[in-house]
Amino acid sequence: MPSLRGLAGPEYNILKVAGNSLDYKHSEEALAKISQALIGVNNPMCGKIGEDNPIFGRTSSPDTIVKISEAKKGTNRSTETKIKISKALLETRHSPESLAKISEAKTPLAG
Repeated sequence: MPSLRGLAGPEYNILKVAGNSLDYKHSEEALAKISQALIGVNNPMCGKIGEDNPIFGRTSSPDTIVKISEAKKGTNRSTETKIKISKALLETRHSPESLAKISEAKTPLAG
């Protein structure tokens, strides 16, 4: 039986196997649109901290830690990024109440 693939035009049935995007390459324009659509609050990971984060509670293997370390060697943060990090850290100080709770938790119980 002859293949009917391609008779409906390029926008239909462009995948070799239905439901499988293996070997499909997005155009630069499509990649730019996807990237733009997932910025900020539209990013599926936006706001997922603590237990909501998919990698919460996982620990990296020593091998993975070495690989990450090697990949980051030689990279430097820009001055702008350093300033942003510094501001963020200055804004996240513990309140006197939480400092008291932390201190209390660290102090062994007197017996």
